[in-house]
Amino acid sequence: SDSLQVQDTMKIYLTNSSAPYNNLDSSTVYLNSSGNAYADFVNASGGNYYLRITHRNALETWSSLPLTFIPGINTDYDFTITQSTAFGNNLV
Repeated sequence: SDSLQVQDTMKIYLTNSSAPYNNLDSSTVYLNSSGNAYADFVNASGGNYYLRITHRNALETWSSLPLTFIPGINTDYDFTITQSTAFGNNLV
């Protein structure tokens, strides 16, 4: 029998860079075969935000530092470079 491979999804939030760390925008994204995803945030204004990643069967992960977002400009973030790309150096 043929097995169908379903494209995996995760949710990415833009979260305030200071307490109480409210979610300001979110995007449900599809991971490609290389594990990359592209999110479109249409409600957040420019500013500094943490990336907060959730997945159905994995622990929540935050970016190690707030990132600067400018509407209409692509921002790249790679969680796979080192452990320090995630908050608390908690990547394995």
